[in-house]
Amino acid sequence: AELSLANIQRIEIVRGSHSTLYGSSAIGGVINFITEKNMKPGLNADLNLQTGTFGEGSFDFTQNLLLNYTTHEGFYFSGEVYNSNVKGFDATVKNTPPVFGSYDKDNFDKTDIFGKAGYAANNLDLFIAYKRTDQKEDIDDGAFADDDN
Repeated sequence: AELSLANIQRIEIVRGSHSTLYGSSAIGGVINFITEKNMKPGLNADLNLQTGTFGEGSFDFTQNLLLNYTTHEGFYFSGEVYNSNVKGFDATVKNTPPVFGSYDKDNFDKTDIFGKAGYAANNLDLFIAYKRTDQKEDIDDGAFADDDN
């Protein structure tokens, strides 16, 4: 699974067998991703925009929006929308003979949506969460072929 680190407060790595606490698949250890806790009551927002280039006509634009709403009674909602667009990336080795195909610019688009609603009081935190990832990529076939796909 892919996770955006924008809404992660900390990461815990617990070594050893923990099947009693985390289930029978936790034989060698557990990696626990702890998301940001509820903020002060009211609406909290965080917007992050990034852009960059990989050279040779490529372009990267990433947007991330975090929203959190908490009431004085302990009810909360948090949501995140993450979008990354990479245009013009070419993984082809430039010394590959053109007999195997032409060089092309590849694209990558990814959108993550995360939502969490719940109630927190004292040592109790009841919540429901939803996560969806849509990803599209245009990547070359492999080492000896460079066909458009």
